[in-house]
Amino acid sequence: MQLRQLRDHAGYKIDQVADALECSPSKVSRIENGRVAATPDDVRIMLELYGITGKRQAALVEAAVEAQAKGWWRSYRHRPRDVEPLIDLESTATSIQIFAALIVPGLFQTPEYARGIIQAVHPELSLKDIDRHVELRMSRQLHLLKHDPPNIWLILDEATLRRPVRGPEVMEEQLLRLKEMAAMPAITIQVLPFSAGEHMGMSGSFSIYALEDLSHPGVVFLENAVEDDYIYDRGKIQQYHHTFEHLRAMALNPRESLAFFVA
Repeated sequence: MQLRQLRDHAGYKIDQVADALECSPSKVSRIENGRVAATPDDVRIMLELYGITGKRQAALVEAAVEAQAKGWWRSYRHRPRDVEPLIDLESTATSIQIFAALIVPGLFQTPEYARGIIQAVHPELSLKDIDRHVELRMSRQLHLLKHDPPNIWLILDEATLRRPVRGPEVMEEQLLRLKEMAAMPAITIQVLPFSAGEHMGMSGSFSIYALEDLSHPGVVFLENAVEDDYIYDRGKIQQYHHTFEHLRAMALNPRESLAFFVA
């Protein structure tokens, strides 16, 4: 996002930056939208073009180096490429706010629950491909929660807990997993019960990622069956923050919510 702001301030068009990098304009656009990572060399060339030197250039190049070091999934043997922007967000976020309307979100799923969801949403996948997706999902959890995890606040609609995925045993295991994660210091879980009635989140699930740069509004992630959406517009992100606060106020408190994690 800083690279996009600097390009706009310097008055360059995407085509001109692409010529400097000797790449396609679409790659520059994907870098600025966070869909692909910029290499340190790419960042250095772009900053020199924009007239950014000295300590500021060094800091941004170093950020690109750190991003590559965090990018464990890029060497992951069976990664689905379309999840790379999401994992980028997870690895750099300082906090994550999630509202789950229909299913337990991926970061909280057990392997068998994940397998059932992936198989249902993507019936075209082979069993081998499903295994690859499940494996990566579990690795995402491990890497996110192992070292200095971001603060995660999850609001689950009661429907996510009542829908039986792959039978009673899998759901019992999934509910136990939620209870265990709710006990972690960095994680807060609330349940929005059916008794709350209609609410602002009825249009669907969403996740809000806060970034280290406090001047940046963050990113909203919307997961879809065909293609995921990433929202960067400050005004729209504020609307999602407002919706999340509305849902948080309507949901049961974390202690009351624990009662739902018993099969």
